[in-house]
Amino acid sequence: MRLWATVKTATKTPQTALILIALAALLFRLVYVLSLGNSVQWPDEREYHFIAVSLIEGKGYSAFRDFNATACGPTAYRAPALPAVMAALYVVFGPNLQVARIFQAIIGTLLVVLAYLICTELGYPSRAGLLAALVVSVYPYYIYCVGALYPITITAVLVATAVLLLLKGRNRTDVKLESAAGFSLGAAALAFGHVVASMPFVAFWIARLKLKNKGLGTTAFLVAFILVVTPWIVRNKIMLGRPVLSTAFAYNLCFGNHPQAKWDSGSRISKLVYPELEKHTASMREGEAADLYMKIGIRQIRERPVRFLVLSLGKAANFWRLYPNPAAKSVGLTQKMVGALTYGPAFLLGIVWFLLDRRRMALNWLMLLFPISWMAVAAVTVSVDRYRLPADIYLIVLASAAVDWWLASRGAKRG
Repeated sequence: MRLWATVKTATKTPQTALILIALAALLFRLVYVLSLGNSVQWPDEREYHFIAVSLIEGKGYSAFRDFNATACGPTAYRAPALPAVMAALYVVFGPNLQVARIFQAIIGTLLVVLAYLICTELGYPSRAGLLAALVVSVYPYYIYCVGALYPITITAVLVATAVLLLLKGRNRTDVKLESAAGFSLGAAALAFGHVVASMPFVAFWIARLKLKNKGLGTTAFLVAFILVVTPWIVRNKIMLGRPVLSTAFAYNLCFGNHPQAKWDSGSRISKLVYPELEKHTASMREGEAADLYMKIGIRQIRERPVRFLVLSLGKAANFWRLYPNPAAKSVGLTQKMVGALTYGPAFLLGIVWFLLDRRRMALNWLMLLFPISWMAVAAVTVSVDRYRLPADIYLIVLASAAVDWWLASRGAKRG
């Protein structure tokens, strides 16, 4: 209760309190990332680093494509936003992983501010907004993710920015905010392809909830999104022979429905079990390989539809599990307890408050559209729970509103 009393006192000047919380969050993150040094710490970040270096060396957006890492060629498997940002930093500071992590620590701190702004934009008290900001500032997964050069942090910031813009634009006549949100989500899709699955639902939300110029607002939102992602799709058509946002979907569809796949196995399946994949060599363009993966994946689903349904339900549940695995490392008992004590309450309280707060349910739906649509993709491909982490901020916002309501109601009863 002393902590809450401190927060309550700080709400007399919420802007000052928010700045202090954000500065503390930045300090936590900088101390952590500086402890990691300039070496590769997690598996996938080696590939993001390789692509960024390839860009600054004039070799284009290229990576090793074959299983033995002997051939390098144009790729669309890794989304381009994070490598592009890393390449820009490398041009100025040299290919230094620590610099990229410091950048992530800085933009990761923006989530603290965004949590407050989204919470108050929904109409919750500034106390709830400050509590949400405080929780995000110390949320262990968000601190951990700024150190891992994965697109989790950049996706979280871009999607949360779009959410804030859409909430602000719902009562306005002009469509500038919808356009800006479309640009932000377009950039997010170039960081994390699952964002594309959210677009129809977000467009529907705009069409239903925007009070003025809803048709124009929806159109402006979609056009802005298309303008951002189209150049990358055109590049892939030219370089890979396929107009795709990413080749990862075909790969994940194949291995997510492999006979050995489990609800939590992700893509960690032996790659030598398909005779067709022996053709996946440097002589095959990545677009052709993606077609092959897609063909095998669809075939597996058709051959065992009941297994596909059961497996999909398991992968959907795994998407929300209480001990996320942020960067493909083993999760021990300590990590599971951390998840159960931090993400667990946020998830449970957030969902309960979403159901109870009927007055704001239509607005709150905007936030949950993202994890639900990403879960749908995970259910049919691979369920990697870190794919949900960019959306944890919304659970934290709703949970903070619930705690604020409970504490306020207790105070009213005492009074």
